[in-house]
Parts: sequence; C-alpha cells; structure tokens
Amino acid sequence: MPAHTSTNSDLLTRLESFQSRLSPYPPIETFSELDFSHEALSEYLNFSQTPAINIHIPFCKELCNFCNCNIVVTRQYGLAAQYAEFLRQEIQWYRDALKAQNKEFPAPNQIYVGGGTPTFLLADDLRRVMLAVEGAFGTNKSIDRDYCIEVDPRNVDHEIISLLKSLGFNRLHFGFEDFSNDVQQAINRKYSFERIKQSASIARAQGIHSISIDMTYGLPEQSVITFSNSLKQILRLAPSRIVLQRYSHNPKIFKSQQSIDSDTLPSEKAIQDMQEFAVSHLKEIGFHAVGSNCFVHNEDPLSDATKKGRIHWTYRGYSKEPSDTVLGFGLSAVSTTPSAIWQNQLSLRNYTKQVRTQGHAVYRGTALSLDDQIRRDITLKLLCNEEIDKEAFQARWKQNFDTYFANELETIQETFGKQLLINNDHELKLTTSGQWVANQLATVFQGHWQTHNT
Repeated sequence: MPAHTSTNSDLLTRLESFQSRLSPYPPIETFSELDFSHEALSEYLNFSQTPAINIHIPFCKELCNFCNCNIVVTRQYGLAAQYAEFLRQEIQWYRDALKAQNKEFPAPNQIYVGGGTPTFLLADDLRRVMLAVEGAFGTNKSIDRDYCIEVDPRNVDHEIISLLKSLGFNRLHFGFEDFSNDVQQAINRKYSFERIKQSASIARAQGIHSISIDMTYGLPEQSVITFSNSLKQILRLAPSRIVLQRYSHNPKIFKSQQSIDSDTLPSEKAIQDMQEFAVSHLKEIGFHAVGSNCFVHNEDPLSDATKKGRIHWTYRGYSKEPSDTVLGFGLSAVSTTPSAIWQNQLSLRNYTKQVRTQGHAVYRGTALSLDDQIRRDITLKLLCNEEIDKEAFQARWKQNFDTYFANELETIQETFGKQLLINNDHELKLTTSGQWVANQLATVFQGHWQTHNT
C-alpha cells in the first residue's frame, strides 16, 4: 500500500457524518430471530472454504473505564468455569450438525480467542475448550497457521505461556493504551513498560515470537506527546503488528465510560496529529499499512500476503488466508457464511440458558440477499485490495458497477469530489487519503452509513 497522506481538517469535518468503525453487514439492527435447527443449518453452512474460528471469553477481574466490549466483570471463578463447559457444548453442537451433513474440512488455519481476558480461564478449562475445537474441526500444526489469543500483558508468566504454546497458539495479542500516569488513571488500567517488556520476553523465550499490539488513541488525558512517546516505547519490543484503534466515547451505551469527563478528551486536531504521527513513524521504521489502521513489519506473514493480494478482513481484523466463513462461539459472537450472518445471545444468563436447552446460542441474524452479498463483497474489496475491478465485478455479479452503485458514487462525488476515490471506466480506486478512511467509505457502499458516535 502507498503511504498514507495527511487528511485536512475540512475533509475530517465532512467525514464526521460517516461511521468510523465497520459493523457487521447487514447491520445488527436489521437482524431478526433466526431459525437455527439442524435443517436450517444445512443451508446457512453451505460454505466451501475451511472456516476461521473465533471464540469470545468475556471475563475480566476489573472494569477499564474506556471499554466498549461485551464483558462480564467478576472475581467469582465459578461463572467462568460454567461458561467454559457451555462453550464446549456449543462447539459440539456445531460438530454434530456438520457431521450430519457429511461435511469435512481441513483443520482451520485461523483461530482467534478474544475477550474480555481469555486467560481469566484456568489452565484446565482453557485446555478443555481448545480440545473441543480440535475434536470438532481439528487443529493445524503447520507453521503457517495463525492461532492468536488476546493476553493481558500484566498477567503473563512462564506457566501461562507454556500452556498457550502447548495449545497451539503462535501469536499473542496485547492491548495497550498509553504509559502516561494521567491517562492510566483516567481509564483505570495501570501498567509499566518494564512489565510489558517482561511479558514479551517470556513469550519469545518459550517460542512464541509473534506479538501484535492494539494501541488506542483519543483517550482522556492523552496528548500527542504522551501518545508519540508511548508508541516509540512499545516499538522497542519489536511487535510484528500494530493496530491503531480510535477511542469511541459513547457513555449512553457503555456505562463504564460515564466516569470519563468528556472535557478531558483530546481535540479532533490532536487526534488527527496522533494518527499522522503514528502513520509517519511506523512507515519510517519499516512497517507498512494494511487497510486503514493495521501496520505490519516486513517479517510478519501478513506482509507477504498483502503483496500477493491474499489478505482477508473479518471483525477480528486482517488475516493472511481467505475464508468465506467465520464461526463464532461464546457470548455475543458473530458468525458469517456466504449465505447468512448471525449473532449469539448477548447476556451471560441468556447464553447459558439457550445452550443448555438448545445446544446453540444463536439469538438473531439474517439470510443474505443477493444485494447483501454484493455489498459485502465490495466492502472486502475496498478494505483488502483498495480497488474494485469493474469488469471482474460484472463478470461475477452480472451487474454494471456504475449503474448498481449510482447513488453511492453520487454521494461520494458530491461530498468529497476526487479526494478519496478515483473512478474511471475500468476501476474504482482509493486515493492515498481514501486509504486512510477506508472504513468510512465502505459503510457508504454498505447502504447504511449513519452518524458515528465518537
């Protein structure tokens, strides 16, 4: 990808009417209760490629004030132990359903375990969950696999890393915000550089060399100086991948954020400066951009996949292997196949109750119409390839691109001119400024763009 360029303040103002983060497509608000019997599953699970696996373990011991995830804060381990058992039951239900259809696939190349804090689970419970995955889908022993788990770097020790390696994980994902004491106090998440450095060293000493880091900007009390200094420090750990996440302040939805004084949030100009510094500095030291917020080192396998045009995007980020299906397990997990998308129950009580009575936890979803499939395809093309070949589009979907998306193209032209997209007879291509805001542009083609909440 070419280097990102600065986005001027006027353009940022016009982008404020567009969502800054992608949500599942079609939007969750359009989902309805979904018939999910074994019979219905045979239609929805009509996929051709090996599925990627996502597992959500929602437990945390304490609440971070900036959090916008669906989590369960508790120090009562019994809840987590029961949850692990229900995860096993849910995974087994899918195994039985696929077995009834005589469907067999190679072991998945991609497994992502997120949270919450997945390592909240004790070793035996986490092991049982992963053995359930292996029993249902197999596990890939290839060095090319991407088995990633989110880990709180404050709690890493030799025993945890030994466990994760034995379960096949070969990439760790650390969440990180800022080393400023004022920022850490405001978000109720405290740590030191030395502790994170120690965690990375323990992982690498035991053979897990790939470490990716989420870095959040736009936080309360955060400044360009604290952000830039923190980024420089975290890069001393030689992460293979950096994902920049803009903080989204929505206290009406996320009650934990009500303790954050909005007056302590940085200005839009400061947030823009943070982003520009990160892009410039990461490029300078050898990272290159994948999409609008992911930066990979040349040694990361995602780098080579990007050059070969093989990357794929899911709601867990970019991956180096295409997959037309993601199966999500656990509380509020989202699954997608070529013909449907669905989400699990949102509360722990409803999740466990439904798995106990029905075997699965599907709460709502929708079958995908032809229009849905087209719009999802365009979204992935913009996020992964940054361009759309109009002849290829017509060959696949039997539609003229300019005619099908006439309204969307007109909206973009009237709002941004040629600043973000180059549109000619043969292709639609993001400019360097457009690459920076690919998420917002993708929501236009999804047909459900709306005011974002930041």
